[in-house]
Amino acid sequence: ISGSMKYKQDGPLQKSEYACYLAAGMMYSMVQQGDIVSLITFDNQIRDYYEPSGSFVGLKPMLQGLEKIEPKNKGNIESALHTAAEMIKGKALVVVISDLLEEPESILQGINHLYYDGKEITLFHILDPAEMNMSVKGLADVTSLESKEKVTVDFRRVREVYLEQLRLYLDELRSGFQKIRAEYILTETRTEVYDAILQRSRMV
Repeated sequence: ISGSMKYKQDGPLQKSEYACYLAAGMMYSMVQQGDIVSLITFDNQIRDYYEPSGSFVGLKPMLQGLEKIEPKNKGNIESALHTAAEMIKGKALVVVISDLLEEPESILQGINHLYYDGKEITLFHILDPAEMNMSVKGLADVTSLESKEKVTVDFRRVREVYLEQLRLYLDELRSGFQKIRAEYILTETRTEVYDAILQRSRMV
């Protein structure tokens, strides 16, 4: 729920809104098949933790919590996942839903902690279509959603370099996740949530 999750350009929803629908859909599906679920929200630290439940009644506070989310702070995935790893006891499937807009090495440190604790991991990597193809054109003033830093960008001049860096960044993430057999699903906010959930190869 870091500030970058507020971004919306070419997709129909903010990344945070999409993430909430995705989380709700995953939790509902798992409760329906008899599993116990919990919800943890984070930015640069854990913000909310909901006690595990295997009923639709117990799911209600989690769904209400998703409705109240307001992304605004800086993110620190590694720190939050280290804390989450200490909170989640025993065997579990951990589903991480994020835009993963941090250094891959840092992200992988947090994910590896979960893996070496014996967790099964699925990552939903959510991006706006504009982040995937750099659809913004021309000269524009840009403000970071997390640091609030302002900069003027000529998108025509940086597009080629941006797309190459994006490719390298995604390749590094995929490689790191493959090494620990974590399931990685890259999805845009214009993808139907139901279709994103169906991309999971393992439902437990």
